[in-house]
Amino acid sequence: NEYMTHRYFQHLEFNRPESLPWVKSLVERVAGVPAAEQRVPGDGHVEHHAETYDDMSLKNDERWRANKASQSLDDDYYRGTAFHWSATLIMTVQMLPSVLPTYALMGWSLPDTFAILLPSMLLHAVVWNAIHPPMHGLPPVALTDGFGTGPGVAGGKAFSEWLIGTRYAHWIFENHMGHHVLGGQCNYNVCCPMTGLLRYGEIWGDMCNYNVCC
Repeated sequence: NEYMTHRYFQHLEFNRPESLPWVKSLVERVAGVPAAEQRVPGDGHVEHHAETYDDMSLKNDERWRANKASQSLDDDYYRGTAFHWSATLIMTVQMLPSVLPTYALMGWSLPDTFAILLPSMLLHAVVWNAIHPPMHGLPPVALTDGFGTGPGVAGGKAFSEWLIGTRYAHWIFENHMGHHVLGGQCNYNVCCPMTGLLRYGEIWGDMCNYNVCC
């Protein structure tokens, strides 16, 4: 889900030696890769945090622009704020081990399961890419970079403007601000904050909340 992808991939917590030992043990047994050598590369999201002020605006002064962290984002128009196609793929694959058996036990066929899963993944990417970059003063994401509502999408601009003006967007903006204010150590769900709330009792002021959208 969004929580796991945001926390362990985008924030690179998977790379910590003590993180998810059972997953690393399974990978070591199946693929033969020693746990100590298992690492994910990240997608610029950690650098995005370093670039963001507590009010969600982005640093742009000369001193910051000369920093290696800032320069590492220069090739990304969205400066680490977008949910790129690669992130959507990783999140989808990461969900399969839990989604497929759960839906099978409920009597769903494989085609029916994917008929629900894949549109849900695209909907998540649309919402993230329509609201997360604008939270930081950047435009919605174009289809060349992720499933979004940016240039080339009919009605995309109007949809983004409508979504950003809703009470839902105001709620997740405050939730996500908590994620940044507390150093990216909480509120991992961007689009679906209820996931973190149900699992960890996360609220704006807690040291959790990894979900941006859920």
